[in-house]
Amino acid sequence: MVLNNYQAMQWAVEFASSGEAFAPEHVLELHRIVTDGTLTDNSQAGRMQQPNDERVTVVWDDGKVLHYPPPAHELPAWLERLCAFANGDTGQEFLHPVVQAVLTHFWLA
Repeated sequence: MVLNNYQAMQWAVEFASSGEAFAPEHVLELHRIVTDGTLTDNSQAGRMQQPNDERVTVVWDDGKVLHYPPPAHELPAWLERLCAFANGDTGQEFLHPVVQAVLTHFWLA
């Protein structure tokens, strides 16, 4: 996991220097990088859940569900909004870049 996070940071530095706009395929590439070698089925890395897939939830040790993700059919729109926010394409008033980066990181994580 530590190596994967390091590689994700290296990818982010390289990506940031490209000047390219952040897009859903970049989110999926980050997912692929951070989950490399950690999933039971590596074919699940770097892909969005589909409506027919078994839904993933975040569960605490006692079995309590901490997070239900949005329905799979909504994920493309969520990713588009995330990328628009990360790129500053929201039509909103000025948001300090550090605050924007923190919120984007929270949204991704």
